[in-house]
Formats: sequence, C-alpha cells, structure tokens
Amino acid sequence: MKKVSFSILFILAFCSISFSQDSENPAQVDFAFWIGEWETESSTPPKWKANLGEDKVSYLLNGTLIEEIFTKKNKAGTNFQRGYMVYLHREKRWRHTIHDAKWGEYSFYGNKEGDKMVLYSDPESTRPGLRRETFYNITENEFDYKWETSKDGGKIWMPIWKIHYTRKPGTNK
Repeated sequence: MKKVSFSILFILAFCSISFSQDSENPAQVDFAFWIGEWETESSTPPKWKANLGEDKVSYLLNGTLIEEIFTKKNKAGTNFQRGYMVYLHREKRWRHTIHDAKWGEYSFYGNKEGDKMVLYSDPESTRPGLRRETFYNITENEFDYKWETSKDGGKIWMPIWKIHYTRKPGTNK
C-alpha cells in the first residue's frame, strides 16, 4: 500500500510540475503582442521613404515557436523574409532567426528590457558590426520596430531599418 501511495504522489507531483511549466511559456507572454496579421510601413536610410508591407505572425508547435512571414506590398507581393522566434529555456533568452531573401540569415538573442523586447546579433555573424532589434511602443493594435548597427561595440547605435506595425482591421491575436 505504501508503494502505491508513493507512486501516486510522485505522479501527481510530476504532473503539477509539467503543467506549471506549460503555463509559464515565455512565447505566450513576452511576444504575445506580436501574434496576428499586421500592416507595416518600413523605411531605410538615407531617404527614409515609406514602403508598405504585411507581416503575419503565428504560433507553431503548441505555442512554443513563433513564425513570422514578412511580405512587401509590391506588384509581385514578394515574400521578403521569414523569421522564427524561440525561447531557449536553458539559456533563459530568446533567439530570433531571420531568413532574408536579399541578405541571408541573421540570428539575434535577448530578452525583455523594461517595456521593450531587445535582441542582439550573434557575435559570430558573417556581417561586420554588432546589430540589435528592438520592439517598442507596444500597444494592443500597434508597435514600432527598429534594427540598428554599431561598429564600436555598442557605444553608438545607428538605425538601418524602422517599421511601424498596425494590426489589420478585423484580425486579432
């Protein structure tokens, strides 16, 4: 009887640990604001001319992986980039891997910093200089994003891409 009682207690303890881990999934907390369909207005230096696009962001693998499909609004409706965001539990940080049609692959790592999500490029990147991406001014239906570079190890940051996101009418998280 003691063996059965111990086994039942062990199983209940294991189940409660498993359930508590699932309910604390950072993907469903930190980047929940990003899930949905977005109209985008992006610009790059030196002219900072607005370019329209769309971004569709959704959960995969029971909410443990986030997929982003960024499309330019042009005659061809070109799929410009695809990104995957995953929380690395052992490292307690996010990894955002971007596959870009023009520039190749980038990886960024980071976490929440105050009311922003800030991720930094992999030091082993094939592109010179440090890069970071910041999600900020976050509300339910819009937010801003900027991609910056630094050639002096992070002392001075220069923006190389800015995007304003507005949730598409009639869509939700």
